Amino acid sequence: MATTLIPDTPTTIASWARLLAQALDACGIESVQLFAEAGLDLKRARDPNTRFPARDMAKVWALAVERSGDPCFALRLPEFVHPSMYNALSMALVSSQNLREAVDRAVRYHRLASDAAELVVEEQHGQVSLIYHVPPQNEPVAPEALEGFMITSVALMRSVGGAELSPCEVYFRHSKKTGADRYEAFFHAPVTFDAGQTKVVYRSQDLQRDCLHANPALAEDLEQWMRKYLARYKEESLGARIQSWLYEQLPNGNATLKQAALHFHMSPRTLQRKLQLEQITFKDILDQTRHQLALRYIDEADVSIAELTFLLGFSDQSNFTHAFRRWTGLPPQQYRSKQYN
Repeated sequence: MATTLIPDTPTTIASWARLLAQALDACGIESVQLFAEAGLDLKRARDPNTRFPARDMAKVWALAVERSGDPCFALRLPEFVHPSMYNALSMALVSSQNLREAVDRAVRYHRLASDAAELVVEEQHGQVSLIYHVPPQNEPVAPEALEGFMITSVALMRSVGGAELSPCEVYFRHSKKTGADRYEAFFHAPVTFDAGQTKVVYRSQDLQRDCLHANPALAEDLEQWMRKYLARYKEESLGARIQSWLYEQLPNGNATLKQAALHFHMSPRTLQRKLQLEQITFKDILDQTRHQLALRYIDEADVSIAELTFLLGFSDQSNFTHAFRRWTGLPPQQYRSKQYN
């Protein structure tokens, strides 16, 4: 069963991108330009329904760390936390009766904010753990993005549960060579990197606190809206059907807008217009499909680079190499060698 709202494409809500953009601008980094370098148009984030691919957001995070020279860039986000940062989800959390109700709501509807990671809650021995798990097929997800989600969620919890609220333990699966003390200063709790899971642990009794801005009626209205929002993605989109068609057509050299329009019984202009309503283009879908298949085939040693070029429908190997370098930062043969090593 697909775990992402858009099949095979983990995404993040655009309001999260705006939060990151504010942090970039505050430290003198031109956010619009940086997002453009990652292949994203930040102006699209003004539309509350826009979702950005997680892999492109991973590029944004990498550039943010590089340009700022701060490996702990995610710690800059709490200054800009506000109740609408995750759209209806964060507003529903703020309106919950108590913190435990807010946590349960976050688990039920976390995909609205981002479906790149799964969110699970476990309770035992007087503690409640919120566990973030990224399925392998959803990679790459920036470690800093997971840090950012955890940091901003704790900041939001403090805004409605009291500034003194703190987790009792925090764990991250990824490594961190420097700055662990800065994370402990923010969380007011021990922070462990290179852990078996990415999770934040609270005392059960702390989550019984009432939310300062509790409004159960508003929370229920927002929850109904979130149910409708997520239900829109249950019906397979045109983009998803085109991607399935591309899987079959790429090796045949028929993966063109004109051929797609013929297959789906509409004009190229109509197809493009319908895709625009889904906030994607045929070119985007073609590129995403090739990218996914390239990463799948590159691990198969018996598939040569020449065969890969054919399977992905490129006219020649140089075009494929150029595209692969854009996707991964490395030419295909070097990427394959690195994976084996």
